[in-house]
Amino acid sequence: NREGGKTMNTETIPEYYLHKRTNMTKLVLGNPERVLEIGCGAGLFRTNFNDDVEYWGVEPYAQAAEMAKQRLSRVFEGYYDAVSDKIPEHLFDLIVCNDVIEHMPDPEGFLRNIQRKLADGGSMIVSVPNVRNAITLFDLLVKGDFQYVDQGVLDYTHFHLFTKKSFVRMAKKCGWGIDVCEPSPPQPFKPVKRVLLGFIKLFIPEIESTQIVARLRPKRPAENFRRF
Repeated sequence: NREGGKTMNTETIPEYYLHKRTNMTKLVLGNPERVLEIGCGAGLFRTNFNDDVEYWGVEPYAQAAEMAKQRLSRVFEGYYDAVSDKIPEHLFDLIVCNDVIEHMPDPEGFLRNIQRKLADGGSMIVSVPNVRNAITLFDLLVKGDFQYVDQGVLDYTHFHLFTKKSFVRMAKKCGWGIDVCEPSPPQPFKPVKRVLLGFIKLFIPEIESTQIVARLRPKRPAENFRRF
């Protein structure tokens, strides 16, 4: 893979860091000029935006961060709480958090602090794993078991599990208003299972999805929130 005149060796990096996450673009408001992505991986989500967008990223995995530097305007290598003081406040029109909040020991502290980075009128798009999905519930309720895995809802690096309701409650507690919060995308179940799930979905709307996606906007001035 070649980008910006440089050879990009994507074979040596886990696939987890290479997703473009095009399903998240529907949550983006307007045409943001400055974007900050937390957990930017190798920077492929940036390809969903115009070339003239000023795009910053934060990424703790060194190899992915080096690859992201070839795509993004600026990349901070490290965890957000370690580099947050280096990121300007009130600058970004959009903040992106694709599958990162569940990895944080203190997601509420992050949700409060990150508001300082948004410009007036800015928003944040988020995806988190949905533990209230058919596969996880079947294993738990029918098999009476669950196992942590290398990636997915029960990734062994996840500090937190969410349902739609629990995520919304946490976001509101931390001063965010909820523009959109919905399950996305549905899993490719076989036809027979889809019929059964279609009935269950009347009671559990997110049953077919392993992720919850949302667009958030601050409810009150970011100056009210503490720093790390």
